[in-house]
Amino acid sequence: MAKIECEKCKTKFESNGWTSVCDDCRRKRTPKIYMYAAIGVILIGLFAGIILGNVYKLERVDEDSILDTTEEVFNTNLLIISLASGAFASIPLFGLGSINYRLNLLIDKNEK
Repeated sequence: MAKIECEKCKTKFESNGWTSVCDDCRRKRTPKIYMYAAIGVILIGLFAGIILGNVYKLERVDEDSILDTTEEVFNTNLLIISLASGAFASIPLFGLGSINYRLNLLIDKNEK
């Protein structure tokens, strides 16, 4: 591999033949907002599932008792549904970030 000078920041780096832009400039140009937003959506889905699961109340009617009893139980189904919804909602964000990264690699290759 030959050492070449970056066209943008003028630092020397070892080229792999694909790009004439160093890794630092390529990373700065590729926005990571998509990845951070996707992780945020997954975390929001997780926290929402925990909150929804804890809020769930179960009403139970005993035949022996006159009073209806209400008890709080953790609903795992709501947690799983909320987490799966967050995961499926984050897939397009990861996809956009990946497409953006690949397009930047093509732009770097064509600039050479």
